[in-house]
Amino acid sequence: MTTKQNTTEDEEDDVRRHDLSASAIKTHNKCPRQYELTYESGLPRDDTNQYLVVGSLVHDSLEEVLNEYVENGSEFESENRIARKLKREFYTREDSGDYDTVLVEDYLRDSAIDSLDTAAKYLVKRNPDIRGIEVKSFFELSEIKASALGYMDVCTQDEIWDWKTGSAPDEDSEDEDEVIQGSLYMGAFYHEYGELPERINFVYIKEGTVRSIDASQDNWDKMLQRARLLMNSVRSDHYPARPEESKCYWCSYEQYCSASPVSIQQVQEEIEDGNVDYWEAV
Repeated sequence: MTTKQNTTEDEEDDVRRHDLSASAIKTHNKCPRQYELTYESGLPRDDTNQYLVVGSLVHDSLEEVLNEYVENGSEFESENRIARKLKREFYTREDSGDYDTVLVEDYLRDSAIDSLDTAAKYLVKRNPDIRGIEVKSFFELSEIKASALGYMDVCTQDEIWDWKTGSAPDEDSEDEDEVIQGSLYMGAFYHEYGELPERINFVYIKEGTVRSIDASQDNWDKMLQRARLLMNSVRSDHYPARPEESKCYWCSYEQYCSASPVSIQQVQEEIEDGNVDYWEAV
């Protein structure tokens, strides 16, 4: 694994331009066309998704409470106390008006609150020695001549934790998204602390499941392979679509993609061909 440690003042700027992030590589790996529409087209992002809003509330609540514990030098000893703090922070943030005004269904809010109980239980069980919360690290991937951003939820002395509010992948299968994200974070951890983590933990707090990948050369090479494909797309301006029903359904830019059956272009063509019921069908 090779990273170039050349920290500058610009790296502290949240809007600093970088070529790669875990989300960008994962998106391109699913569908290059989705990557182009998400990162290169200038189209507005859909911020009205209630799943994204709830996920942001959970992550921000965890960040605030963990920072309080770290700043005060407190131990993670009382599961009930941590859970109360997390829930109070969640409700305060939800009522603050700082988040997009989206009608969050009760079942989603209840699931988020339950997940905070799970997070509190995990914190007490592990009682981590935390190095950093929401650690942003900008670094260079010399192998592919690209810059990267790793944005790590929790850095302990020897692990990276990433809070997940969605469902965990199949238990016995290797998940490519986890390998990509965990390996990029591995490089970010090395850049920040000068050593590799022992492992990267994905904590699926809705289900109480923890999945891990090792900080291995094999995983690093897998991530680099996917990152290289993304950079090749960018440098050649070539973003082929990979339409697939399940992927297209969750894509925020489905209506703009000519390969999607509900794209503006496809709908217009069907209507012009006389299929006036096409819009209702899709």
